[in-house]
Amino acid sequence: MELYVHLAGPFPSNEGHEEVLVNSRQPVFAWPVFRHGAGIEGPLHLRLYVHLRDAIFRGDLAEGMTLPGEFALSERFHVSRATVRRALGELANRGLISRHPGRGTLVRARSDFAPLVATIEGALERTRLISAVSKAEILEFEDVPTPTDVAKALQLDDATVCMLVLIRRMRGEPFVHFTSWVPLAVGHSLDRADLERSTMLPLLEQDRHRIIEIRQTIEAAPASRRVARSLQLSPGAPLLRVERVVVGVEGIPIEWSIALYRHDRHQYRINLQGTREPSS
Repeated sequence: MELYVHLAGPFPSNEGHEEVLVNSRQPVFAWPVFRHGAGIEGPLHLRLYVHLRDAIFRGDLAEGMTLPGEFALSERFHVSRATVRRALGELANRGLISRHPGRGTLVRARSDFAPLVATIEGALERTRLISAVSKAEILEFEDVPTPTDVAKALQLDDATVCMLVLIRRMRGEPFVHFTSWVPLAVGHSLDRADLERSTMLPLLEQDRHRIIEIRQTIEAAPASRRVARSLQLSPGAPLLRVERVVVGVEGIPIEWSIALYRHDRHQYRINLQGTREPSS
């Protein structure tokens, strides 16, 4: 499962800025001062990486900005070019910058940042928990003409897909409006009673529909009139929108879904665990 979430802060504070001309096409920019020993442990290239990363997250290094070359950065931060090269490599590996021969190194747009990666097993366990503590009400489960965006997401040429629309309630209160589209072969293998009993993912994780990849994007969205009515909200109320593409064993998408959660009745929690040993 790919969870598109970008974590920032708290950041190490840097007192003072230095104004430098990034290049002749850009205005004067105030670089945060890099202090080699400023509260960050580890090799020098990692400290420089953290410094540049935090500048990107704060917006000090704006999307699309062209960074100076290795020599200019080494002069600016009083480190070797090898240190700069390794720090830029860390930024590139994490999708924060991109390198283009002849164009230089660019700060990537936030929407282009590399996703955090979790396990399919974790996603399945989470959906099983949701089905255990909530009840589903199926609003629609039928074959429908394939919308353009669905055809693109599922890489389908078929004129018809199977669509499922339901809401889930916890303690009688609705908390999510869920719409799923699957190819006819997948949809016709699903049973309405099973869909009321279980969430979609465990049902897809069966037989030839075995899942090899899940891609998820999470963002805020306003409630449409139809969804607001289902979730007992006012139109335009804020929702947590989770878009998901499920890829089957043959590398072909087998489901595209959009889940719209009430912001006051649902939340995502992420626990990140490191491999570093605690300091003695």
